Amino acid sequence: MALNKKRNQLTTIEVWLGILLLAMSFCTLSKQVVTYPIEKAISIVPNTVSVEHGLSQNSVTVMKLDSYSRLWVGTQEGLNLFDLNGVELVGQAPHLTQLSGRVIQGLAQDQRGNMWVATNRGLDKIKVSDLSVENILQKSDAGAVRQLDCMSDGRLVYLSDGVLYLLDPNTHQSTKLAGITGQAVYFFAYKDVLLVRLQDSIIAYNPNTQQSQAYPLQPDEARLALSFSRTQTGELLMLTAQNKLKACSFTRCREVVVQYGDKQLEFRRIRHFGDKFTAITNIGVVIGSADFDNLTLINTPFPDMLYPTFSQRAGIVLRQDGAILIGNYRGVFEIPANYQSVSSFTSEQFLGSETIFATGKLETAQGERLVIAGESTLFITAVNRQKLTVEQQFSIPQGMNGRHLIALNGRTYLASDNKGVFEVTIAGLVEVDNSKLAQSLATPLIIDMYAIDQHNTLILQNATLSKQSTQSGVAEVVWSVTLPTFSSYRLLYKSGYLFVATLDRGILYQQVEDGFAKPSQSWRSLLEHDIALDLYDVTPSQLLVMSVESGAVLVEKREQNWKIAKTLQSASHPPLTTLCGAQTQTGEWLLTTNSGILIYDNTLELDRFFTKLDGIGVREYQQFGCGQVGEFIYAQGHGGITLMPKSSASLPHSEIALNLVGAWQDEQILPIDNQNIVAVAPDLVKLKFALAPLPLDARAQIQYRFDSERNWQTASSSTLLFSHLTEDKYMLQVRAKNYNGMMSSTRQFELLILPPWWRSPAAYSIYLSAFLILLWASYRYRLNKQQAYARQLEQQVAERTLELQHKQQEALALHQEKARFINEASHDLKHLCGLIKLNVSNLDLPLDEHFQGVTKTAIQGATSQLSQLVNNVVEISHLDAGMISPRLEAVSINALFFSIEQQFMIKCRDKQISIESQVAGPLFCHSDEHLLSRLLFNLVDNAVKSLRAGDVIKLQASHDRETLIIAIVDSGPGLSPDIVNSLQAALSAESKRVVGTGLGLSIVVGITRLLNIGLVVDSGSTGTKFILKFEG
Repeated sequence: MALNKKRNQLTTIEVWLGILLLAMSFCTLSKQVVTYPIEKAISIVPNTVSVEHGLSQNSVTVMKLDSYSRLWVGTQEGLNLFDLNGVELVGQAPHLTQLSGRVIQGLAQDQRGNMWVATNRGLDKIKVSDLSVENILQKSDAGAVRQLDCMSDGRLVYLSDGVLYLLDPNTHQSTKLAGITGQAVYFFAYKDVLLVRLQDSIIAYNPNTQQSQAYPLQPDEARLALSFSRTQTGELLMLTAQNKLKACSFTRCREVVVQYGDKQLEFRRIRHFGDKFTAITNIGVVIGSADFDNLTLINTPFPDMLYPTFSQRAGIVLRQDGAILIGNYRGVFEIPANYQSVSSFTSEQFLGSETIFATGKLETAQGERLVIAGESTLFITAVNRQKLTVEQQFSIPQGMNGRHLIALNGRTYLASDNKGVFEVTIAGLVEVDNSKLAQSLATPLIIDMYAIDQHNTLILQNATLSKQSTQSGVAEVVWSVTLPTFSSYRLLYKSGYLFVATLDRGILYQQVEDGFAKPSQSWRSLLEHDIALDLYDVTPSQLLVMSVESGAVLVEKREQNWKIAKTLQSASHPPLTTLCGAQTQTGEWLLTTNSGILIYDNTLELDRFFTKLDGIGVREYQQFGCGQVGEFIYAQGHGGITLMPKSSASLPHSEIALNLVGAWQDEQILPIDNQNIVAVAPDLVKLKFALAPLPLDARAQIQYRFDSERNWQTASSSTLLFSHLTEDKYMLQVRAKNYNGMMSSTRQFELLILPPWWRSPAAYSIYLSAFLILLWASYRYRLNKQQAYARQLEQQVAERTLELQHKQQEALALHQEKARFINEASHDLKHLCGLIKLNVSNLDLPLDEHFQGVTKTAIQGATSQLSQLVNNVVEISHLDAGMISPRLEAVSINALFFSIEQQFMIKCRDKQISIESQVAGPLFCHSDEHLLSRLLFNLVDNAVKSLRAGDVIKLQASHDRETLIIAIVDSGPGLSPDIVNSLQAALSAESKRVVGTGLGLSIVVGITRLLNIGLVVDSGSTGTKFILKFEG
């Protein structure tokens, strides 16, 4: 048991030791430091764009390339677009929609090509074709959109108030990303994954699955992360506040150290582009593969400006042509795409404050070296792409003027106009015996020399050509002639001819005999009115001349004379002052000018033109300042030197694309189908172009013509305007004259101008069809008119016949109605007259006083009824004849009801009938008070006559919106159906009389018609309701 216990203790110890070793191994792995060396270094002079060049502000916040490779730059004072006309400020036009804010904090382009802009005040969308702005989100400074990027599926991601949102660029709908815990500080979009820095961690977040995974970082490490990127393998590259670079997988992190010699680089910014990365460090730009192989350092003359001591959000953009764009607080810097093969140096980089006067090649045991003559010092330098290394330097004799270098028989000489000639050696300057070299020469200034053989040399001075022979170390002038020129520059012998480049006579030449006898004074000349600066041998029968006015000129031998074959500059490129030339290994020529370097192919056709914007570092080059040294062709200019490879295959050749951005007809967008543009009767056609990629601060011009035109026209901007084009098919040719004078490829567009629809062939077909239809319609119209006239006559006869029948029926009905009216009236008259006669006869009888009083009362009642009957007949007659005109005025319904109640108070009391009025407040109507009182009187009178004791009559009045409603309601036995039907017929104008009711209701109907009062009758077995409606 003791043994087993001991074994268990040993096992426990072994387990803990294993865990400890594993933990130590993990710590070692998590803190692993991997060092990568810089394998090569190059030097380039970058281009710079700042406020002086049109940028809205130097402090660059963000940069983005659009689908046309144009650069968009955001600053704290607006958004800038680099186009062929320079820098344009976007979204601040006073008469158009403006950006939501001036501080630009993010740029992203959606799949439709629209540029999205995050500002301190919101989020905007810009249509790249016409630069129109649409405000999508409006926010305050506190809730500004801090960052913006685009996912691989086209959706946008933006950061605001520490929250990440996903935005659909089509619907403009924003959705908060779920599954992220904590405040987001910074993010980086890579394909379909977001790298998000939270307050104390960095996670990889997938918006589609809403899943996240954290990198193994301590909270302090995450908080120190200034920016990060991601490799294709999913590894996080994080830049810390200490300018350290860490690479992290999801299981471990390692520190990445890059060394250049004994220097450890400090990283300021890093960005991945596919399987390569570009980083800003404290000493230069580093490029290489994602696994840190094949690292290259790009040196620049002013690292402090290009690589600030703090990280910038603007960061790095890699352009389509390979150029590297860097934004910081001093503007935008461009490392041109030529950095892969072209190196450029400023004189300050290797000479300090010395000014370069001349350059040449020196052959040494260690190889070819570049000799540079400064103001007071001669430098012998080793040449490589990283830098010009000064190996030796010697003082130049004080006061030496007009110094230049001459190559002769593999040796290099430094000549001057006042200090004689010195041979340049690796050990220093060796003075040549001037007394022997220049005895009997007019001036010590030697321009050029040509070695005839080992003992004989031609010496060219300002205006003198001499032959010198050296025997046993003693120099002797064989002959000397004065040239017909003030000054000369170069001496060349080829194919039996002697050529001299001069200041005022172009090229002087003549044929020389074997042995180089003294030439005659009969010199011939070429380019007589130009300045010939240098001469180069091309073929046995061709000579290349550098000149001031004509540029590079090819001279050919034709029979016994030399003639100008052609000027090398193309028709599209004006001649430049050509200063020096050098030939590549494959036969191309590099010619330096006062504006850059021209490159011609082996047929001497212009191929490319490099300017300072292309990274050559120098604008104006110097005479005699070019040649081959080592593996390079050097070109010396004012303030710097350019190195190019001997093989032209290594020279960059990027194509600048001319693209049509948009087309408009009278401000309406036109569709573009395979370079075909169709417009219908336009007043104005507008075409906008983009030219990219262009170097920063480059300028270009759009040229165009129609196929019927011979000459090209130049546009003042990137927009072409064509007004009032006639209907036709135009073939429009467009090209761009680039910043270096070279022409882009010509693009051709078919511009089809159609007539307005009313002048189109289809419209003419419609017109013809309409004419034929009108002709046929005219014939049919006449025929139909005749037939219609006949039918009309027949119809009129039938209508007249029917009308007569209707008149007869109306007359008969009127006659019958009058007969009924007379019959009813006469019946009432007879009844009343009989009643009066009976009562009058009773007066002759001996009656007591009571009975006589009753009889008299009966006579009076009958007489009153007879009078009322006569009045009714008269009133109906007046209504029928239209003799009564209403007098309209404001009538009080309350007063009217009160009057009716007073008139019937006694009669109702006698019959034990109740009469009540119900009025909803003071009501008025616009009517005739007398006629309206008469109407109500008749309705109430008819009701009183038919009611029994205990029945009730109600006068009701109410107001419904704009309608006044009066109702006379009783609780009597109701009207008979015949009377109701007769009353409705009278109300519908089918009759003027209400049959069977006496004359009261006929008067009511007549008054309602006269006063335009709506009357509705509702009567059943019990009760009757008359409703009067007053509109308005």
